[in-house]
Amino acid sequence: MVRIGPLSDEQRQALERVRRRAVGRVSQRAHMVLLSARDYTVEQIGEIVGVGEDVVRKWLHRYQREGPTGLDDRGCFHYWADTYRPAAKPEQKPEVFAYNQGLVAVAMRCLERMGVAVDGHLVRGVEHAYATMTSPHDYATLPQRAGAAILDVSSLTGEALSLHWFDRSLLGPGRVVATLRAFKRCEHRDGDFLGFRVISNPDGSCRPDEEFIVPISNPPGYYHNGGSWLLYDALALYVAARHGIEGAPDLFVQRLRSEVKYEQESHEYLSTSPDQLGQGEPRRARYGWNSFVWRLFT
Repeated sequence: MVRIGPLSDEQRQALERVRRRAVGRVSQRAHMVLLSARDYTVEQIGEIVGVGEDVVRKWLHRYQREGPTGLDDRGCFHYWADTYRPAAKPEQKPEVFAYNQGLVAVAMRCLERMGVAVDGHLVRGVEHAYATMTSPHDYATLPQRAGAAILDVSSLTGEALSLHWFDRSLLGPGRVVATLRAFKRCEHRDGDFLGFRVISNPDGSCRPDEEFIVPISNPPGYYHNGGSWLLYDALALYVAARHGIEGAPDLFVQRLRSEVKYEQESHEYLSTSPDQLGQGEPRRARYGWNSFVWRLFT
């Protein structure tokens, strides 16, 4: 028998927010948890929500293990983290990612500057969708994707490029500050700044490795699952510097030093896992896209 015990006021309010504002199945899952906390049985919950008892048990167990973030859909589709999709579900599924949304907003402005006819209402709509995406965890930070509480350092890419090319903020300082504060900062064993975890839960922990197409490449702290990527760290810190956030340029210098702390190579990512802390994979060295970092800061 599975049952959710008494909820604190904070826990209940968080679940109520998810139930009201999240999309589709995530809202339904929060409803299941709230019903269980009100002493409804698994059978009763299944009848009310319209799902099988095994489904109810699955999500109640997930909430017990992981809290509200465990109610999110596992994985996502077709953006830069190309290995990050639900296990055993290779089919496409429409999702609104902050990374993609920001890039589309910038691309449309580029088309306008090039003299290509673009519907102005569409441009403003795309920018608005990016600017108003918020995490159901705190309704302040920019999430990885619409309806999720997961954090993604690459979510600030659109903001960085808009500032770089057009000297124009899409998100505003409040959203930027809240998002940057939420990113998980990792350190080397000597206390030096290593970098941000590229994808993480709001508490800084990594996602379950079974979310990824190749779990063996994505244990916690590696590659897409919480590795630290110089490119996305640099874009995020560039945004911080442009918004005048104190300490951002110095933190960027520390991140560059972190990249070459153990070997004079540019890496796709550095591990944040204790067993290979600060190390890169030899087969993922000398990545050319990191050269864009130089363009940003010159």
